[in-house]
Amino acid sequence: MTKSVQVNDSKAQVPGVSESNESGSEEKGSEEKGSEEKGSEENGSGVVESKKQESAKEVIKCIADTANMDEANKQAYNVLMDGTREDFLRHVFTEQGTGRVRSYAEMRMMYG
Repeated sequence: MTKSVQVNDSKAQVPGVSESNESGSEEKGSEEKGSEEKGSEENGSGVVESKKQESAKEVIKCIADTANMDEANKQAYNVLMDGTREDFLRHVFTEQGTGRVRSYAEMRMMYG
């Protein structure tokens, strides 16, 4: 019986983040694209999506217990609050010391 092991490539793409777009925009499923495009068409600037993200951040601020977080989770929390969704995904899926891309399982072990 042999075991298969997946090796992480340091140049591997971070899940949920498109490498082809230099601005780091996140790839979206067809349903998300449709609803986002609709929101952008309605107001012309994507303000609806921005308001949703700000509203979510306000909820997270209300329930986050930063006093009891370990240092890794505090850093991830700060990236989430101060940056974009793409910044957060890039942060949690990248080892901070080496820059190596983490697997989903490694990310979950690190951040819960």
